[in-house]
Amino acid sequence: MASPFRLSANSVKDLTQYIKKILETHKAYTDLHNKMEAIDEAYYRYSIEDENGVDTGTDAANTECDATESDITVPIVISQVDSFVGYMADVYLTGYPMFPVVSEPRDKAQAELLESIIDNHSILGGYARQFLLAFRDGMKYNFMPIEHSWEPIDKYKVVTDYLKPTEAAKLDAAQQNYTCIKRHCPYNTVWDFRKSPADVCFTGEYAGYIDLETRIPLRQFINRESPNGTLYNITELNSSKLDINSQYWKEPPLVNRYISNRKRNLGFDWFTYLGASNTQNPSTRTRLQAGVYEQFSCYARIIPSEFGITNVPKPNSPSIWHFKMINGQLLIYAKPIFTMFDVLPMLIGQPNEDGFNIQTESVGEAQIPFQEAATTLFDIRFNSARRSVSDRALYDSTLINPSDVNTKEPAPKIPVRLSGLNSKKLADAYEQIPFDSRGTDTVLTDMRNILDLSDKLSGFNKPGRGEFQKGNKSVQEWQDTMGGSDNRLRLPALMTEFQVMMPIKEGIKLNIFQHGVKGVFQNMNTGNSYTVDAAVMTRLQETVLNFRIADGFTPKSKMASTDFLGKLMESLSQNQQLAMSWGPGLPAMFAHLAQLGGVRGLEQYLPATPTAPAVTAPGVPSPQQQQQQNTDGQPAPTA
Repeated sequence: MASPFRLSANSVKDLTQYIKKILETHKAYTDLHNKMEAIDEAYYRYSIEDENGVDTGTDAANTECDATESDITVPIVISQVDSFVGYMADVYLTGYPMFPVVSEPRDKAQAELLESIIDNHSILGGYARQFLLAFRDGMKYNFMPIEHSWEPIDKYKVVTDYLKPTEAAKLDAAQQNYTCIKRHCPYNTVWDFRKSPADVCFTGEYAGYIDLETRIPLRQFINRESPNGTLYNITELNSSKLDINSQYWKEPPLVNRYISNRKRNLGFDWFTYLGASNTQNPSTRTRLQAGVYEQFSCYARIIPSEFGITNVPKPNSPSIWHFKMINGQLLIYAKPIFTMFDVLPMLIGQPNEDGFNIQTESVGEAQIPFQEAATTLFDIRFNSARRSVSDRALYDSTLINPSDVNTKEPAPKIPVRLSGLNSKKLADAYEQIPFDSRGTDTVLTDMRNILDLSDKLSGFNKPGRGEFQKGNKSVQEWQDTMGGSDNRLRLPALMTEFQVMMPIKEGIKLNIFQHGVKGVFQNMNTGNSYTVDAAVMTRLQETVLNFRIADGFTPKSKMASTDFLGKLMESLSQNQQLAMSWGPGLPAMFAHLAQLGGVRGLEQYLPATPTAPAVTAPGVPSPQQQQQQNTDGQPAPTA
């Protein structure tokens, strides 16, 4: 079905110029890129010697092995960053399901249904992996871009015709949509830097990302969107000779001396595969034909009437549109989108936010001076040990060859020209300079002090990283100490909750409310299966906005006050007057509390009712018969 928002040729031309301007602005803004490269160099402990990314000083193929030289950088940055990433993963990614749904007791079944749908989407989208990558970006750069969008995915099921048992089973293809959560490369994230990164999704004009894509995914996207009328310039894309030298994509730095990550000009050469001559000018090849192209996906707030777009609701009011451009030249996709609270689907988190925009130091950046200081002290200790074995000396170059003196052999045999001694002694040809190690004896102790200062800066302690710490403490003292140590660690988690997690949770809920889903979904906590169709979605849409989605930082227990609910149940069971009024509600409270705690299959523990007697094995009395025997013989035991 064609889109009712079909754009004119002039509108496409004006939008193309607008998006090109965004790309040019992104290309000229390099401050954040320089900062991230410095952090990556410290994080991976790898130095890029020249602008081409070739570490000529440590080339494995050309460097002679020297057992006396140290190439060790004390790994402080990676240690502190990964410790914070581990804490964030423990908070957000270790619970199941990742996004539980909290509701009133009367909406328990609807909440389980919504929870089942979200859990199914989290499995399809690999949410945990994407969040883990984003958390590492946030701790390294204090800049973690992550996108949430409504995307299709092909789904297949095996279909067997029981009326034709001799025929093989067939695959029934269908398409299912889900909320896709994807982390993007910080180097190639395009954002309105006039705003703070965390505010871009709320008040910024645009945000997006550049990615290197291959030919087949592009074809899949074109085929999928063709019936919707949202594609443009497809004929030009297939026939024109695009400039393959567009440089909007920013290559991340090399962080390994053995493996190159340069993939711009790599890939399957479709141009040659399709039979083109190898002698043809390579500049006439499109990136699409060569197998790799630049794709810019951009979410932008525009006023449609300024681009000649009048066939939309409220053309004079700002609205969010989604654009895709190939190689910075052809706009191929344009569509208006609707989001919860008018938030751009491209979120950028800043775990450490203090109002200084991108100047704020990340966990990784703050640790760089400590790593450099500790590495310097470590090298001093190595150099001291090296000099104690082979220290400076004076020698007569007319009697001894310099290459023989400076050899790296541990036990060299040095030839001497005896004919040149004349009246000199052999001892006169070489004189050792005594080595004084004073001032270098405590450098390792100083280095450990640097490590302790690093921990104080980050707020981590040894037990927080799983290391043993001496000292006897009571259980309560230990809990108080560890609780105090977690206070500073909760700050980036709290920022992440309100900058990233809450908009994503609302976006997940709105996508299901706006687009609807269908199929069979199973709740892994209760084991119940739900068949969702249009009628079920209509009933769910009537209540979906009343549900709250929890996560690791704000779990169900906080949202539903389960601790206090448990204390209320205890008070009801102990107070006779309260029990008379509220006692009949205790079973429902108990079931609701169990559901919030994730208890699976609680109904299986209910005793059999007289109308539905329990099935027992032959010769074993039923529960009713056992109760009758207790009544006839001796009274049943009481609690």
